[in-house]
Amino acid sequence: VYRPASYVSLAVHNLKLAAIAAAGLGLLAVLLVLLDLGAAAVTVVTVPMASIAAAYVLYLRGTDITSMELAGIVAGTAIAVHDAVAVGDAIARHRRAGPDRAPLDGPVAAVAAVAEVGRPLAIATLVAIVCLLPVLFLASLPSRPFLPPVAMTFALATAASMVVALAVAAAAGALFARFGPS
Repeated sequence: VYRPASYVSLAVHNLKLAAIAAAGLGLLAVLLVLLDLGAAAVTVVTVPMASIAAAYVLYLRGTDITSMELAGIVAGTAIAVHDAVAVGDAIARHRRAGPDRAPLDGPVAAVAAVAEVGRPLAIATLVAIVCLLPVLFLASLPSRPFLPPVAMTFALATAASMVVALAVAAAAGALFARFGPS
């Protein structure tokens, strides 16, 4: 007997497992690249928060989350990963001793990292959003029902990613600083 409720329950269970596996693999990948557990933890915390922030902005706009909006959020996740890794790497660099400077404490390193990467992240976000403007104004084309929602959601996800990266990643970097190299 086919029961839709059991299908949905199984799908939710599989989604939870996939999310846990993705977080673990993401942590491992970033840990191997940055060689800093604190910076890797910043990335693993920041990326889901950016996606949740984008979904919340859609909720505030009254937008239904369809497959087109999910496509925009998924595309925006790539930007979220970049933003989180950029901030996490900058925090890790400021915490390490360089040849001409002393290592910084966790909160001081987080503030210095945000000061360093804040403007480039803001400019990159602005460029990504401006590039999407023509897609928002498509008229009488067959792709009209599909591309503007993806573009708008991607733009919102990109903006949310920058805000989360500069606020949450910096706070998480200060919090997780004790797990990185001294």
